[in-house]
Amino acid sequence: MPAKCKTLNNSLNLNIGCLSWASNGLIGQQGRNLALEPTIQIYRQIFLMLHNTEEPRHFEEAKRLLTTHGHRFEAHELKQLYTLLLNYCTRRINRFNDEIFWHEYLEINKLLLENGLIFENGYLPPWRYTNLVTVGLRTGQTDWTHGFIHRYRGKLLPAYSENLFRYNLAQFHFHQQDFDNAQRELVHVEFTDVLLNLGVRSLLIKIYFETGQDEILYSYLEATRIFCFATNFLDKRVKQQMKKFVEYCGKLLKAQRWRNCNSAAAECCTVTGWEAGSRKEFDIRRAARIVLKPGLSTSGAARILRIAGLNMKACVFRLRQVIFQCLILETQVFSKNCLLNFRLQSKLPSSTFDPYQKI
Repeated sequence: MPAKCKTLNNSLNLNIGCLSWASNGLIGQQGRNLALEPTIQIYRQIFLMLHNTEEPRHFEEAKRLLTTHGHRFEAHELKQLYTLLLNYCTRRINRFNDEIFWHEYLEINKLLLENGLIFENGYLPPWRYTNLVTVGLRTGQTDWTHGFIHRYRGKLLPAYSENLFRYNLAQFHFHQQDFDNAQRELVHVEFTDVLLNLGVRSLLIKIYFETGQDEILYSYLEATRIFCFATNFLDKRVKQQMKKFVEYCGKLLKAQRWRNCNSAAAECCTVTGWEAGSRKEFDIRRAARIVLKPGLSTSGAARILRIAGLNMKACVFRLRQVIFQCLILETQVFSKNCLLNFRLQSKLPSSTFDPYQKI
């Protein structure tokens, strides 16, 4: 391979630090034979791809040439060239959320799997294993992803194999909305790596939200916030991303509770025949917000309701709608200690609900 071409290859792997020299030395070549050389054309297109990141046509041409003439390169050099293409895909996804490059990323990795170029010392890198599961699910190739999780489990380093297999299988179940199996798989994951710890926490938060486990979710969000604050091994950017994730999940959960209170008040008026927008509906809405407050016991809720002067007698509303969907709970205020007694109006046995648990 020409010396200038090798220099350009090294330059590209070192954040293309010699781009101006490469541009004058390679792209400006007038020799017809040199310009038509496939290896030179591949490096030229990759250089243009990295120099003009907002122009995807150079990526497409580089990929086409590399697919056709990849046999001209040695294995380690071919792997480096494909890595540059993958890095470009990642950049397009992160900066522009370009849908087509999710698919391009996966297809290039499939090619590397077939050629065996993806392995390092005979093992599949842990981060690549997880990335391919994420991208496979993101692109809707669920069958391929499920097969990949099981097929390449044995290609992981033994120290990571079990944990990564369980975690990615949990991701697959979550994507299929099989939240029970997803949570069961996460039970088997050991926190041997701080990034895997964050990945498990993020997935559990999403499971708790989707299944309406509000109280657990509130507690876990706070525990995760403290974990991020106390951990010194996290990159600042990763820590900031996780902090924002926890913050917005809390805001989303709070907004959902308010919507539940409003729907509860509307349902009460429908059941009792009260006029929508009446004072009673307003009182019920306030009461629902009080009772739905996280970490508040039934006795605490009763005291607040009594102080607020809310008449809860004979009020029927949908309480904790996220967790107990389709369960209508009736509340009554007792005379002396004002404890709230929740009576289930459903077909579930009474043993499934503890009226004195914290809500």
